[in-house]
Amino acid sequence: MKKILILIYLLFISSPVLAQFENKMGLGLNYPGISFKYFVTKYIALEPKIQLANDVFAGGIRGNYYFSELVYSGLELAYIIYEGDVSEGSGVAFSPYAGIEISATDNITLQLDIGPVFIHMADKDFDVTGNYFQIMGNIGLNYYFNMGAQE
Repeated sequence: MKKILILIYLLFISSPVLAQFENKMGLGLNYPGISFKYFVTKYIALEPKIQLANDVFAGGIRGNYYFSELVYSGLELAYIIYEGDVSEGSGVAFSPYAGIEISATDNITLQLDIGPVFIHMADKDFDVTGNYFQIMGNIGLNYYFNMGAQE
């Protein structure tokens, strides 16, 4: 639990400092987690992200490149911790993805993306490791604080 709290702190403490590079920033709700998105340039956004589900915690960062106001692609790197009844452990996940972000209002967008995920996990109790591959989709809502400030 201490590792989770430290990771949450590190992900979000850096966000206000880095957000000074660009005016556009916002909060995101995604299934099943939260994120803070800020644009380093007009086309590049960084997005610290935390997800919790079924005794699994994932915290990571995404880098998005926007080809237009609608289409983007990016890379995600995440640290994963799981604690089950029989075993517990941790690992890392890496994912390239592509998606769309659709404006619902001036400040609210719907974000959808999909891509392959490469996962390496290690079980703490049984000294077992494994590499996994899966296709993952993400869906979320973003609320941008200052859409009008963007050029």
